[in-house]
Amino acid sequence: MKRSWIYPVDTDKYDVINSFKDLKEVDWEILNKMECGDIVYIYLGNDNKKIMIKTKVKNINVTKSDGIDDSAYVLESETENLSENTVYTRLKLLDLFSEEEANKLSYNLLLKNGLNGSIRSGLILNNNPELKSYIEDIEKNIIKQRIDNLNNGQIFSNEELMSVFKCANASGMRRAHKTNTLCIISDHTKSLYEDRWIEDVFHYTGMGQVGNQDLNYGQNITLSESNTNGVEVHLFEVFKKNEYIYEGKVELVDTPYQEEQLDAENNLRTVWVFPLKQVNRCEEIRIPKDVLDNKEKQREKMAKKLNNEQLRKKTENIKGKPGTRTTTTKVYERNADVAEYAKRVAKGICQLCEQPAPFKNKAGEDYLETHHIVWLSEGGEDTIYNTVALCPNCHKKMHVLKLKEDVEFLKEKIL
Repeated sequence: MKRSWIYPVDTDKYDVINSFKDLKEVDWEILNKMECGDIVYIYLGNDNKKIMIKTKVKNINVTKSDGIDDSAYVLESETENLSENTVYTRLKLLDLFSEEEANKLSYNLLLKNGLNGSIRSGLILNNNPELKSYIEDIEKNIIKQRIDNLNNGQIFSNEELMSVFKCANASGMRRAHKTNTLCIISDHTKSLYEDRWIEDVFHYTGMGQVGNQDLNYGQNITLSESNTNGVEVHLFEVFKKNEYIYEGKVELVDTPYQEEQLDAENNLRTVWVFPLKQVNRCEEIRIPKDVLDNKEKQREKMAKKLNNEQLRKKTENIKGKPGTRTTTTKVYERNADVAEYAKRVAKGICQLCEQPAPFKNKAGEDYLETHHIVWLSEGGEDTIYNTVALCPNCHKKMHVLKLKEDVEFLKEKIL
């Protein structure tokens, strides 16, 4: 049976907080006979007198030559004369409690909840059920409080997400029994699932990458029963690698439905889609427009892989409302005088195809659009020497194809 321990450290001699914060794993000469998988709570002595770190025994009998160098954190060494045969126990960081959190695990509170005497050496918590239960209950409350205090729009790394929710490091649906949560992740950097917002409802594609999805498979059943099984569902969206944007706690607001999507092998299949809404609706998170444009291009590529029959089958049952996003974009303030000058020079004739403007605007003027030969986004200047007037068709052509011969032709036009 795996055991739980309290182990003291002298903070005047060793900077234990920063060693675990920086290294994540630390080798200690622990005299107690611990085993791999044991839980070790680190108790800070001296002026602190509280448990501030939770670790797990990763390895035992680590030799000095194979050890992790933590000499930078040794404040007063007592180990200079250790022989090369000294063995260490490797502890892996599981959690680092804040000062406020650790106050609930202070020496005085530990005394009131089962601790007998001082903590001068390793204590086995399994021998003290009352104290063990108190520490574990406090730890659960700390974790729950952290989750309750999250803010919509907060950005996490994958490691931070795992640390807060105590979930696995992969998968789009991560069930964490310790926190009784299900983290669902919509990764827009990947093109497999067609998740989207329609007004204030997020339509989330279920689990299963190949073949038809099963509502009773994996975490699909957890999500489908989340309104009654007591599991909290938390939504994250990813637009950049290792940036998980927290969208808050969500709940199922309608019956899951099926639709056609491509699987990981580019075969059309049936998936389950879960309509979800934020429990506490907040201002919609804005994303860069180029991110949404890239996602749309990926969708267009996937659509081109379908034959006519697959495309018809996939689209015939699509709901009428499109997905919506609020985006941010960089806008250049163009000089109106430069634009007007370019149009007057053109005299109603497109400067690329050299054909008359296709129509007149409501004011009866020839309709042409101004275009910067060297795009402003690429460092081009907003001057009459970089601006031409084009018909809508040629303007779109320049942005889609940007042919070298067309660029050179337009440059010659304004010389």
